[in-house]
Amino acid sequence: MRNMTKLIGIIGLISVVCLVGIAPVMAADSVTGTIQQGDNGLVLQADDGEYILAGQDLSDMVGKKIKVTGTIADSDAGKTLTVMSFEEVTE
Repeated sequence: MRNMTKLIGIIGLISVVCLVGIAPVMAADSVTGTIQQGDNGLVLQADDGEYILAGQDLSDMVGKKIKVTGTIADSDAGKTLTVMSFEEVTE
């Protein structure tokens, strides 16, 4: 019985390690800038460059300064910011 308890514990530990190893770890970044209509959709014009926006429709925010939180990926088209959340910045 004691060996069975150890075996169940080891199997449980291995399962947790495997699941944690498989889960993607993506840190969220925040970028502040102004939403603009670009040639291929909406972009966030920030101090450090332009981000192509994906994930949410922010067309109501064109011309406004916002803080966007999401994940950033580089592509052939440029930096893509997949929006998780956003808030309008009032100065």
